[in-house]
Amino acid sequence: MKSLENTLIYSSLQNIEPIFLSFSLFGIKWLVGGDMRQQDIILWDFDHTILNTEQGLYGPLLDQLAKEIARERQFVDEMFVRANDQTFTFSIFFELLGIDRSLWGALEAELQADLRRRMPDCLYPGVLEVIKQQHERGSRQVLVTAGDPDYQRWKFGSLESLQPFFASEDRHFVPLSGSKADVVVEHLDLRHRLTFIDDSARWHYELLSRTSRVRHLRAMWPDTLGVLSHRDDGYLWGVFQSAEELKRLLANDR
Repeated sequence: MKSLENTLIYSSLQNIEPIFLSFSLFGIKWLVGGDMRQQDIILWDFDHTILNTEQGLYGPLLDQLAKEIARERQFVDEMFVRANDQTFTFSIFFELLGIDRSLWGALEAELQADLRRRMPDCLYPGVLEVIKQQHERGSRQVLVTAGDPDYQRWKFGSLESLQPFFASEDRHFVPLSGSKADVVVEHLDLRHRLTFIDDSARWHYELLSRTSRVRHLRAMWPDTLGVLSHRDDGYLWGVFQSAEELKRLLANDR
């Protein structure tokens, strides 16, 4: 009789064990917040990282504008910098240049048409290939760019080649008064591995205070005037000046 009881108890335990194990795994998965698989999230800046904004995009435009308003190019450049400091809009720029308000609408339409026409040719060489490669590898790619949100949205939307690789919920246009780090913390799961690619480390330090799982790849394309500071020591994961260098840096982390 005792032997029969032991057999029944053993049989019951065998049935309970898989159920208990299943619930244990479910509990662990629930505690860590769902899917336990690690995901690579690439955070892309836009200007000076994907888009050759100053020399490629605005250089010819400022040349054209200086001729149209009969002013020195140096003056136009200085006003352009001041407009950017105030969150760039064409209205701010035209006002700084002293252009008659009655001309603003037609002039903005003319310049925007020129920008839209030339913008596809102003992506840095090879950067679209890197974005495609990361997409094929399954990385989640997130755009986080600062500036006038409407203007940044217009610029990004003008580049049809980029649209398939950034989901609508992964496009963040942050006002200059805002914080890229706050946007990342609000919208992304910081338990995943984050790599941000930017021409500046300004917001990287702020993000590091929220998570250690972030690495910075510094874009220093040959046409930019980026300078590494002593604060970058120990924080930078890598610096690149070409798409090939960027590819190697991203591949080395896998």
